[in-house]
Amino acid sequence: MVNFQDLRIILLPLVGLFALVTGGFYGVLLARLTQSTPRQKGVLFCCSSFTNIGSIGALICYMFLGEAGFALVALYKIFEEIYYYTIGFPIARYFSSGHSNEGRSFGTKPFSVMTDPFVATILTAFFTGLTLNLAHIAVPLFLKRLMPCLFRPGLLS
Repeated sequence: MVNFQDLRIILLPLVGLFALVTGGFYGVLLARLTQSTPRQKGVLFCCSSFTNIGSIGALICYMFLGEAGFALVALYKIFEEIYYYTIGFPIARYFSSGHSNEGRSFGTKPFSVMTDPFVATILTAFFTGLTLNLAHIAVPLFLKRLMPCLFRPGLLS
């Protein structure tokens, strides 16, 4: 059982988010210092910000720290997917699509990325799921029948 009275445990998700954000910042900074093209900036941002903590990192935590370390991985990466879909992928799309060279004002650039169909679909799905979850709306019966392994009693409650 995890003791949430320990401040280090509570701060673990913020440490994980901080690692993602600072990695991306330093990747873009390096890209600017090396005068990289917009696509190269996008690649450096992704390579420096995105992690593999859910696969290799979790395995290593389990090998060295056992089940307790493996459980802490979930806390460390709790904001990872949210960061990827709300910040990481839109920034990567911004650099890869060449939007950064179009000379628009700073205020309109993020809007153009957010209206991209790929990014808009992901954000709509994310916020719809979040809203349904916070509203405590039950899962429809047809979805329970479609994926019975996910809707066992107690699994999602």
